[in-house]
Amino acid sequence: LGRTLIQWNKANEALQVLDRAIAAYPTNQEFLPLIRYARIDAISRLPDRRKESVTLFAAFSAKNPDHEKASEALYLAASGALAEMDHALAQKYCESFLGNAKFSKDALVPEVLLVAAETYLRTMPAQPTKSEDCYRKFLIAAPEHQYVARAQLGIAACLYAQKKYDETVQHLTKVAGVFKDP
Repeated sequence: LGRTLIQWNKANEALQVLDRAIAAYPTNQEFLPLIRYARIDAISRLPDRRKESVTLFAAFSAKNPDHEKASEALYLAASGALAEMDHALAQKYCESFLGNAKFSKDALVPEVLLVAAETYLRTMPAQPTKSEDCYRKFLIAAPEHQYVARAQLGIAACLYAQKKYDETVQHLTKVAGVFKDP
């Protein structure tokens, strides 16, 4: 019921249902992590509590490293931190995800690489070399992804930030075909 309420955009009601489920089954190790995960998901849907969900997702992943939702939770922590403009925290979670051998073949690797690329470019001081590396790895991991053009533009921004002006022009000329919108 909690998941259904989340899908119906009734996060507050979902929280109440999920809190009751947690209270009713405090020792059920089969379902309790999923209920807790759904609760964090409900919190993330509430604008005034979204920031809170970032650390809750990260804590879930740390506490349940072998759980089927561990990688997704860490990705949501990273992308949530980026959305909250906490670039250092997003970077930390991306590095944790990408440094975890259990997640190396995870379907979310391209998404995490994209978040990492953005965070390296937005942290102060910016780290355009690391950002460029993530964008390039993203393109290798997901050559047909909907954000290929964004990654190509990101590479150009990284090259430019590194004062590699000729390479920036060469890169943009080479990949101009991926930009479909004027």
